Amino acid sequence: MMTRAIKLCRKLSLALRLVSLTLTFFATTVGAQTIDCETDNAALQAMPKSLVTFTRQDGSEFAVEVKTAKNGLSRAAGFQRVCESTIKQEPMLFLFEREFVPKFHMNNVVAPLDIAFFTKKGAIKSIQTMQPYVVASLTKPLYGPSVPVLGALEGHIDFFDEHKLNTKSTMRWQALSVSK
Repeated sequence: MMTRAIKLCRKLSLALRLVSLTLTFFATTVGAQTIDCETDNAALQAMPKSLVTFTRQDGSEFAVEVKTAKNGLSRAAGFQRVCESTIKQEPMLFLFEREFVPKFHMNNVVAPLDIAFFTKKGAIKSIQTMQPYVVASLTKPLYGPSVPVLGALEGHIDFFDEHKLNTKSTMRWQALSVSK
C-alpha cells in the first residue's frame, strides 16, 4: 500500500512538473511576442481634439491638447496598438455620457500609461499607473476609481508627475474641433 502511494505521488509530481514546464514555455513564448505598434491609425485620426487646462494646487495652470474619445468605438480603441512615441505626443481624454465607475484594461497597449479619473466638476479623484496586459498572464488587471467619474485622461508614464499634477489639481476641457 505504501509503495503504491509513493508511486502515485511520483506520477503526480512528474505530471505537475510537466504542466509547469508547459505553462512556463507558453508564457515565455507568448509573452515574448511584441505587439506591432502604429504611429497613426484610423481610430486616432477620427478623434477630435480638445484643450484640457489643469489648475495645480498652487493655482498655476498647465494646458495641453488631447485626442478625445467620446463614443463607445473611440473609447474601445483608446491607445491600443499605438506606439509609445505617439502616446508621448498627445494624451487622450475619455468622456462618458454620465458619471459612473469605469474600469480600464491594457489589452494590446504597448507601453505603461498614467491615468487620472475626474468628476463632471473637474475634480481629479484618482491617478493610477496602468501596466500593459501580457496575454500569457492568468489575470487581467482592471484599473478604475472608487467613486463615479465623468471621464479619464490617459498620458504617458509620469505625465502627471512631470506636470506637477495630483488629486488636489482640477481640470476643465473644451472641444477644439468637431468630431468626424
